[in-house]
Amino acid sequence: MFKFLQHIGDYLQNSVQASQYIIGQGLSVTFDHMNRRPITVQYPFQYPYENSFLHNAS
Repeated sequence: MFKFLQHIGDYLQNSVQASQYIIGQGLSVTFDHMNRRPITVQYPFQYPYENSFLHNAS
C-alpha cells in the first residue's frame, strides 16, 4: 500500500512541475507579446478609389 501511495505522490509532484513549466512558458510568450509594437494598421474610412472615374460614372 505504501508503494502505491508513493507512486501517486510522485505522479502528483511531476504533474505540478510540468504544469508550472507550461504556465511559465505561456506567461513568457504573453509578456513577450506585450512588449511588441502592434502591427495592425487602421484602414481609412474612405476608399482611395472613391473619387476615381469609375465611381463618378454612375
